Amino acid sequence: MNCCELRFNELKHIIDEAYELGTPVVTLTGGECTSNRDFFKIASYIRSKKISLEFFTNGQNLYDNEILFDKVVSIYPHRIALSVYSMNPDIHDKITGVKGSHFKTISVIKKLKERNIIVQIKCFLMQDNAKEYLDVAKFAEEIGVCVSFDCKFLNNPLRNNSGVKITNQQMFDLYTDKNSLLYAKNEINSDIEDKNEF
Repeated sequence: MNCCELRFNELKHIIDEAYELGTPVVTLTGGECTSNRDFFKIASYIRSKKISLEFFTNGQNLYDNEILFDKVVSIYPHRIALSVYSMNPDIHDKITGVKGSHFKTISVIKKLKERNIIVQIKCFLMQDNAKEYLDVAKFAEEIGVCVSFDCKFLNNPLRNNSGVKITNQQMFDLYTDKNSLLYAKNEINSDIEDKNEF
């Protein structure tokens, strides 16, 4: 559910319908859903209906607003997913366009873990960070959170994103590197090798 622009009164009936239909989980997305002035009111109402709540965030508002952070933790969200593009702050901050965003996001992830909130790291692979995802995966494993990688990039018409989408060569490298988490063994060649053994 995109709650970046919609107000509580506009979403309340949708939440009510979801409850009536027996919806087990509602996911709040954006833009940045925590920027909505009604974010916590919306999140609280979802939880009041005994519906599990998860939301996607860059973590900046949770870092800057201690009260909001504590309120979010108090309603026991099912999961909070945060975007980490690289463990190199310069690369992450270049992608977000916000200096210091890496420090804030990592701080929020660690803080949520300390409060026993389930955290997921989301890493979208682009030209600038195509080789960075192994370090992100290692960090996720070290602190005990799950991580997901995605190569599908949705262009934002409000920003100049030319040259951002991962290249075909970078994708090929990811799928053919035996050290890559995305390594895809060539099944045709392996079949040939197996037949040659007999």
